[in-house]
Amino acid sequence: MEIRTLTTTTNLIESGYLDWPGAQQLIKLEREVRSKKQTKTATHVITSRSRKTANANILLALTRGRWHVENKVFYLLDTLFGEDACRVRTESAPRVLAILRSTALHFIRQHRLPITQTVRAHTYNIETLLAKLEKPMTKTPAKFHQVR
Repeated sequence: MEIRTLTTTTNLIESGYLDWPGAQQLIKLEREVRSKKQTKTATHVITSRSRKTANANILLALTRGRWHVENKVFYLLDTLFGEDACRVRTESAPRVLAILRSTALHFIRQHRLPITQTVRAHTYNIETLLAKLEKPMTKTPAKFHQVR
């Protein structure tokens, strides 16, 4: 079971103590996970959303949604591509590999293919992957909308 508590304040901003451009609220998000092992964590956030546009319930939903997206991407990069286990550390190689992994994930999603099966099927069969990339897309690409 997970218990989340979100506390907001504007005191440090209104008093002039925190001079951060655009800051409207300070947030403290506390998470308590109760299972066999009980853990407690706290995260502190600065937001540009005012209390009028984002109360504690809205901010709690936004933080949950943000972490859902980040965990979804990082989980795939780590479990399928072994990003955390990668021992490449010299010069620009780590950055190049990260770009290649992200690009591969983008192409798989753009072609609307099952991610896990596609990565596993092409990990040791690069010729098939290259042949697929040479063909024009047969499915319509996913549409992205910019959210402001």
